[in-house]
Amino acid sequence: MEHERFILTLLQLPKVGRKSAWKIVKSQQDIARSVNELFDVVSATPGAPKVSYPEVERAWEDAEATLTDAKKKNIDVLAATRPDFPAWLKEIPDPPIILFIKGNRECISTPMGVAVIGTREPTDYGRKVAHRFGQRGAEAGYVVISGLAAGCDSEAHAGCLDAGGKTVAVLAHGLDRIYPKSSEALAHEIIEKNGCWISEYAPGVRAQRSHFVERDRLQSGLASGVIVVETDVDGGTMHTVRFAEDQGRPLAALSHPPDLIAFDKTRGNLMLIQAKRAKPLKEADDFKDFVSAVREAATRWIFMIDNMDVATKASEPPSEPKP
Repeated sequence: MEHERFILTLLQLPKVGRKSAWKIVKSQQDIARSVNELFDVVSATPGAPKVSYPEVERAWEDAEATLTDAKKKNIDVLAATRPDFPAWLKEIPDPPIILFIKGNRECISTPMGVAVIGTREPTDYGRKVAHRFGQRGAEAGYVVISGLAAGCDSEAHAGCLDAGGKTVAVLAHGLDRIYPKSSEALAHEIIEKNGCWISEYAPGVRAQRSHFVERDRLQSGLASGVIVVETDVDGGTMHTVRFAEDQGRPLAALSHPPDLIAFDKTRGNLMLIQAKRAKPLKEADDFKDFVSAVREAATRWIFMIDNMDVATKASEPPSEPKP
């Protein structure tokens, strides 16, 4: 766990957040494997906060404690410096530098993911469609990604599970707890049915308001396309919409029947569709066309990753012939 210990130690240092930690990581060709090495690395990085040796020692010990705690709770830890960290997630603006994962980590090893998101207070129609989108995503071979919130998120997860698919819950707190409480049974069903939970936050960290906005960028970043079921023009879902646009992810939104377009929780959909920011999803063929676009985006990532693997292998020195 040397990579994870290195990153976690950086994040435990005073005045070092995700962006500062990335700056330090990118200034190095390799990770620091001891307190001495890490102190030297931070001290030599231009623009890095000034830290004392005792502060690095304490941060190192705290990182070790976090890794021990995570292991006891069956939580995997994955640093962005690892070769198996999702490349498409690492390339977004403001990428995560570490992930905590509970369950089947293979769920995030493919760009064949679609995020299905929406308000916590959907219409009855929106609730049914969220469930249906989760099912259709799974049936089309996608991992369905959402945030486990009540309403659209939970319905999307449940629909995916009903279709025998795999789903990822992106959480805004440590993975030793579930929020909201109403989603606990669903959360455990996700694990039981070969899905996973992920978070940027270590065990013991409670949800804060800012965490929900931060996790929204991961929902779209893990996916190759994003579907909005229902949202107000200022709803929390719109954070994920903006992240999806910044990340270049294909975006679609449910197109409601005329009797529902004036509802507060559907006005955001109408705004996105009218502004041509999102592809309208009304008929079954609309969904098929959109997932085809998502598949094209995912295929591009797969092609790039394959080429990166080939280039990496080509740059490696040839192995010595066996005697």
